[in-house]
Order: sequence, then C-alpha cells, then structure tokens
Amino acid sequence: MELKIPTPGQAYWGLRAMKAVALADGTLDASERQVMAAVQRVFGTHHQTEELEPITPEELAGALPDPQISRQLVNGLVVMSLIDREVSPREAELVERFAAALQVTAPEVTCRQARAVSSVPRPGPAFLAQGKGGRDVEAGRTAGARKVRGRHDRQV
Repeated sequence: MELKIPTPGQAYWGLRAMKAVALADGTLDASERQVMAAVQRVFGTHHQTEELEPITPEELAGALPDPQISRQLVNGLVVMSLIDREVSPREAELVERFAAALQVTAPEVTCRQARAVSSVPRPGPAFLAQGKGGRDVEAGRTAGARKVRGRHDRQV
C-alpha cells in the first residue's frame, strides 16, 4: 500500500489521536514527542504538541471518512503505543477503541499489544558490550559465534 498524505485537517485530527494514545499511560515522554514531531515533518504541519487537545475515538471517526487514511492512522497509533517500549493496558484499549470507531481491523490491534511487547527480548549485557560490527569487545569475537545469556537464552 502506498502512503497517502493526509490533508492538513486530517493530520491535525490524527495528531490529536496520537496524543491521546501517548497520554493514556499518564505521561507524554520525549520519545512520544519525537514521533509526533517526525510525523509533522513528513506531513508538513506545525502544531504545538502541548496545545493539541486529545480526541475521543467517536470524534475522530466523524473527522476521517477516508478508509486508507484511517488504516494508516491506526498503524501510527500502534507505533505510538509501542514507542516508549511499554504498552499500558490503557494504551492498548484506547488503540482498540480508535480502530473500532474507524472500522479498521488489523491483527496488530486485536492481539492486545501489551502481551506482544512483554515477549520482545531486551538487549542484555553481552549485547551492550558489543562494539562495531557485532564484535564482542571483551572476547574479541563475533557475537553470533557464541551463546548469549540474557533475559532470554538465545543464539544471536
């Protein structure tokens, strides 16, 4: 699917939805602000993030009749919920509500993001000790050639 550029009005409504998802866990952190700034650079808008009022799923559904823009926005809302690496149940529930209001069905939304994120392996000490090119700084060998122990035992 090709990216469809939203109108400035559609981008405004979408940014308000992104802010609502970001605030669902109680805070708008730096990574969420960066995502919103990047979206505005791509779409050529210049709204002050602090001044954007969060929007409800029902309000948004009335403002976005275009199905492709709606699908793209729901994907963006999933990204927004994941960007701080912790999806709260409130964020997951709100993304699901936006998707339902916009009549968008997507496996990424219905599989309860909170469960999916908890299974994402986090880099362990061995990964963090790697230098450029995947080389283990301490042992002087490539990380893929050895077993790495971390939060999840796995072959890297």
